[in-house]
Amino acid sequence: MNPFAESCAFVANNPKWIFIDDEKNNEYATRLALQDLKIPAWHEPVYPEDNDKIIEFFGVLNSVNFCYTDFKTHKKFDMEYPENSGKIYSGAFGMAMCFKRALDQGVPILNPLFLTSLTEKDAEYIFRHKNTSIPMLTERIVNLRNVGFVFCYGNFGFSSFTQIFKQNDFRFLNIVEELSRSFYSYWDSRYLDGQEILFHKRAQLFPMMYHGRALSSGGRLQPIRDPENFGPISDYEIPKIKRAYGILRYHPELAERIDNGIEIPQNSSAEVEIRAQYVNSRDMALKKINAIRSTAGLSSITHAELDYADWSLGRTPEYKALRHHYTYTTAY
Repeated sequence: MNPFAESCAFVANNPKWIFIDDEKNNEYATRLALQDLKIPAWHEPVYPEDNDKIIEFFGVLNSVNFCYTDFKTHKKFDMEYPENSGKIYSGAFGMAMCFKRALDQGVPILNPLFLTSLTEKDAEYIFRHKNTSIPMLTERIVNLRNVGFVFCYGNFGFSSFTQIFKQNDFRFLNIVEELSRSFYSYWDSRYLDGQEILFHKRAQLFPMMYHGRALSSGGRLQPIRDPENFGPISDYEIPKIKRAYGILRYHPELAERIDNGIEIPQNSSAEVEIRAQYVNSRDMALKKINAIRSTAGLSSITHAELDYADWSLGRTPEYKALRHHYTYTTAY
């Protein structure tokens, strides 16, 4: 059982802003249950082909994997690579391609010593854009410096993300705990009604991404040993899909704020409930899906497959145009 998802469970008992429609959630789960659900391989052009670099790349990438939308223009960060090629990448893929471009051009973005002394000029060059600049540049600089500092000067017994994975025997829960404990850039918690909720979105996404890459490596990479412990990845995009489907029902006041592009403050009860109730609905859906699959004689799935199914649905025109909630945060 994922302890981070467990920390969200109490929110379902007395919500104020977000309500789960069990019937709609079961309907959604039933629709997905017998499909051939896949774990993504993370072999898109925005990621290095070299498996030897992939843990470090995913580690640096996810330390700054948050907030891509300009809340004033409602447009996402974008970049073009190669230059003048017409190939435009936006959002998280755009930032990943920024790091890939940096590696191609000899910028040592995986070198902890380089990260410790990262300047604003360096960051502006790495994240140079096509039409819309990347939000929260200062926060990204802080997080990248934090990664470098921990590896170069921290007293944690490791000097790379690869070493963290190996020392924790490629076990998901141990890796997430190590990342969130050791790096300011990976900590992600909230308080609601005096109780702490440990989301650790990016710390969970990192080994989940690695696992998909490892499964597609032909045995060259060790997969995560306890994928059954994967948890729901609580971000800003997927809750809007659940809302559109009718699974998550928003208080009218909150719905109006989101629809009008008004910021939902970080740590507010509404923002915490959006994330927590999404996690709760996803956990419920996974249980329903695996119950149906068991009856049909099919193997169970994990949150990795379900996360990809949700994310893929969000790429369709019907859902992609919907506005997600706006929160300035480094958490997601």
